[in-house]
Amino acid sequence: MTNLATKRETFLKDYQPSAFVIEKFDVEFDLSPEKTLVTSHLLVHRLDKTSQHLFLDGKQLKLISIVLEEKVPKFSQDDDGLHIFNVPEVFSLKIVTEINPAANTELTGLYISNNIFCTQCEAEYFRKITFFLDRPDVMTFYQVKIIADKQAYPVLLSNGDLVEEGDLPDGKHFAVWSDPFKKPCYLFALVAGDLAKITDYFVTMSDRRVTLNIFSEKQNIERCGFAMLSLKKSMRWDEENYGREYDLNIFNIVAVNDFIFGAMENKSLNIFNAKYILANPETATDQDYADVDTVVAHEYFHNWSGNRVTCRDWFQLSLKEGFTVFREQSYDEDNNSAVVHRIRKVQDLRNGQFAEDAGPMAHPVQPKSYVAIDNFYTRTIYNKGGEVVRMLKTILGADVFRQATDRYFEKFDGQAVTTNDFVDVMEEVSKRDLSQFRLWYSQAGTPVVNATGAYDSLNKIYTLTMEQIVPPTADMQNKQPMLIPIVTSLLRKIRGDTAVALVEPEKTVLLESNLQSFIFDNIEADVIPSLNRHFSAPIKLNFSYTEDELLFLFKYDTDGFNRCDAGQRLASKIILEGMTDEHYSHAIGEILRQPFSDLSMQTELLQLPSEKYLHESVEMINVDKISTARWQLFLSNAMQHEAAWLKLYESLVSNENAYSPEEMGRRRLQAICLHHLVALNKKPYIDLAVKQFKAASNMTDSIAALSALSHTDTLERVEALAQFQDRWQHEPLVMNKWFMIQAQSRLPDTLENVQRLMQQPFFHLKNPNNVYALIGGFCSSNMLNFHHVSGEGYHFSAECVLTLDVINPMVSARIVECLLAWQRFAAPRKDLMQKALTRIISAPNLSKNVYEPVSKALDMEEHHVRS
Repeated sequence: MTNLATKRETFLKDYQPSAFVIEKFDVEFDLSPEKTLVTSHLLVHRLDKTSQHLFLDGKQLKLISIVLEEKVPKFSQDDDGLHIFNVPEVFSLKIVTEINPAANTELTGLYISNNIFCTQCEAEYFRKITFFLDRPDVMTFYQVKIIADKQAYPVLLSNGDLVEEGDLPDGKHFAVWSDPFKKPCYLFALVAGDLAKITDYFVTMSDRRVTLNIFSEKQNIERCGFAMLSLKKSMRWDEENYGREYDLNIFNIVAVNDFIFGAMENKSLNIFNAKYILANPETATDQDYADVDTVVAHEYFHNWSGNRVTCRDWFQLSLKEGFTVFREQSYDEDNNSAVVHRIRKVQDLRNGQFAEDAGPMAHPVQPKSYVAIDNFYTRTIYNKGGEVVRMLKTILGADVFRQATDRYFEKFDGQAVTTNDFVDVMEEVSKRDLSQFRLWYSQAGTPVVNATGAYDSLNKIYTLTMEQIVPPTADMQNKQPMLIPIVTSLLRKIRGDTAVALVEPEKTVLLESNLQSFIFDNIEADVIPSLNRHFSAPIKLNFSYTEDELLFLFKYDTDGFNRCDAGQRLASKIILEGMTDEHYSHAIGEILRQPFSDLSMQTELLQLPSEKYLHESVEMINVDKISTARWQLFLSNAMQHEAAWLKLYESLVSNENAYSPEEMGRRRLQAICLHHLVALNKKPYIDLAVKQFKAASNMTDSIAALSALSHTDTLERVEALAQFQDRWQHEPLVMNKWFMIQAQSRLPDTLENVQRLMQQPFFHLKNPNNVYALIGGFCSSNMLNFHHVSGEGYHFSAECVLTLDVINPMVSARIVECLLAWQRFAAPRKDLMQKALTRIISAPNLSKNVYEPVSKALDMEEHHVRS
């Protein structure tokens, strides 16, 4: 079996502070697409008196010259960087390098997107720009001079304040930017291009006027207004909820088409994937609007949770990302339907992060080692990390948590710290011992909690007993019990099932041991427990509810999350265990006919569990059985309530295009009605979808109709897809929706269609958005066709992984995730997936980004045998 040690691994235990600091950094860029000159001036201070050897990280750099205190030092260069020998205690260093941004397809360091120079330096990509101490705990002051052709690149941007600009000979011009705050190099940013902008202002809580600019390509500038509103809203929210005020006089955002992530929080110059900035009703769906609002807020919140207080090393990544995800989710809950937002975020966690915890790339929120740091920008770091912070708030209480975050920002402002420092402050302020809670950072895996309840009618006592199991992972076999906050309520049936009484007010019980019982006194009648309300802990909770109890919770639970979850459990039993759907169907009919003030909540109650959720609910995945049974239940719901679906659909039809929680809920509910009707494959409903598609005055309704038609083998589907292409083929972000809809189709020729679409002139393998929409849409979201028993989907994904690995290893590593759970499938799928993985790892010059997950996936067999 492949040995992971053949690739260099970095360990948390080996962390050492830097022997050198950079007191000041002046850098000049003379921009040219194929030959950019970077002149760096570093003032270096040696902290370790015994070390006279300075190593500067550097990748893919052409060294032009190096001067130390006016002399050429003794030095050597290798693939990892620059070694400089016999350096004094304090010295200046001038280094000139040459780079080729036009040839940079990895979209890291300095590269070009549609003739726009831009940067992406997190995690370790400043070293592709110049030789530097490329680590987050080395923070310094930056002054940046940018020189470029004025006609081609009239806008020149970097971090901080613009302190000087002017014209130069030969049609060039320059701009000098100075950042008054120390920062690590991963937060460095540069943009140069022919860009338009919109400008607004924000007055902070201390009455400072901040200039806000959003830049984009000129043809897209009219679609930036919503992002500006989101920015101002998030700035006000951070002041009101965390007391955090923006600290500079200018805040810039730039939208580019080619970007490896959603966005990057570079100090005062956020660079965004255009997908998360551009929005208007004609081209953006409601989900696009929601994503813009969320990502703008997330990156802005990083100004404090990530920039002002940053991470000491990359093992502390969740210090900034998990905390900021929690802040972002709190913002979303305050501005939308809180319960629906929580339901969707938990769906994402269960579908993605739980699978990660159970797979070969399982790792703690604070990883212990990595081969490629890019591979740890994961759901565990972000989503589970956010859940860990949420649990802290639950345990401490909202007021104490706020006091602790205030203390955290004040104590560590301007420093690079650790997750331990974060929890230390929580302990300091709350006066609580959180040593057991720290296991959430150091132990991988999703805890399983098995709960039972017993009612003693004689003594009027209800006993809730919980057993926790933290499953073994490759890095650790025997786990210690976690501290798990489980928000609990006891519910009682009222005769006729018309209402529910709270026998026990909602309370948080702390599960601290492997086995623990909780006593509830003065319980007048038998009850049904509502456990882990609001999903208070990221666990798998098992309670042997009867069908009647699940139906009761599905109808009446006072916690919206648990109400929806009960419906998901019921549907899962029907799909996975063959339980009759009679009572569930009756409940669906009641929900269809009931008036709801929150239409998004009504939609969530009507949703079936996804195939990904169902895959995570079983030990051995039977793709055909799950997909067929789920589709049959979907059709059964559609047939049994056909008239109700149609009546509800017709009541929701509107030409209103406003983006608001109410209108978003209406459109979502209308869409699920249409999907059920079209699934019946009756001509009137096919025509109804076509009518909506043609009459749609917003992208949400258009995409909903097109998506419903995409699973039908009809001429109407073909014509609608062609009409959409004709209208939108020059709008890349819109065409990604078209790609994804076709990639997720249930039709049997979907793979062949995906391969044809890859040949379209508007599909580009170098563009991550295109790849994630079409290839990712098929491999990660189309469970039925990707896992076709022929293995053609596995062969296709392996081909794509190897092709993409040469272009962009980070994107390739994302695509290979679809193969990693190969051992959870029965033969022949298991064997075919293993064959695809073996083919990938046997390829010459495989990147460490792809090598790491594939080698771990193949080595998992040995781990399972040992377990």
